[in-house]
Amino acid sequence: MRIEERIDAELAAAESRLGRIRLEAAADYENLAERYRQFVGITEKLLSDPRAGYLKKLAERFDNAELTRTQTRSGFLGELRFRYTANFPASVTLSLALTHDSTVRNVFVTYDVEILPIFMNYERHDEISFPVDGFDFDKAFAWVDDKIVQFVRTYMELQFAEQYQKENLVTDPVVSVRFSKIHAHSQETYRGTTFHFLTGDSAMLFKESPERFVSA
Repeated sequence: MRIEERIDAELAAAESRLGRIRLEAAADYENLAERYRQFVGITEKLLSDPRAGYLKKLAERFDNAELTRTQTRSGFLGELRFRYTANFPASVTLSLALTHDSTVRNVFVTYDVEILPIFMNYERHDEISFPVDGFDFDKAFAWVDDKIVQFVRTYMELQFAEQYQKENLVTDPVVSVRFSKIHAHSQETYRGTTFHFLTGDSAMLFKESPERFVSA
């Protein structure tokens, strides 16, 4: 075979291959549109389900929480922001999202948490995935429920971790125990100074004879 024929054969093979790729891409595009319709259906069904109010239910339990929801072509994002307070001295954001991959073959439910400042270890990210044509709603909701409970456990730890509570540390003048004042049983003001008590017994002893426990 002459060199010209060999070159033409290679060019013809490449053109044939390119044609197949074009056909596959066109078919995949048609399937992509269908998969995206499936994804939209999943989003609508998920948000209309009575179980979908998890972030709202959580926000209702905290005065410092603010909920925002964003829905775009790429999915849904629910974000709960917790403001810095005396009891919870950190800025915290909890995010739950529903997204898809670039080919819309898989759907992801993601969990993200940010705590600032960072003084303890916690899970910052996790996700669960399903094929777009096999989304398991029961499994997804069960997973989200577990993540919400996990977050609450993490958030409540801010009330007990000494690194976060150092500005709230006080000493019970009766039992000489140092603790966070947010856990105080009660408090009393004596000679212009407020004292916090860990137990009812120590508060009662202080009331009976405060001069015993407060130096001049």
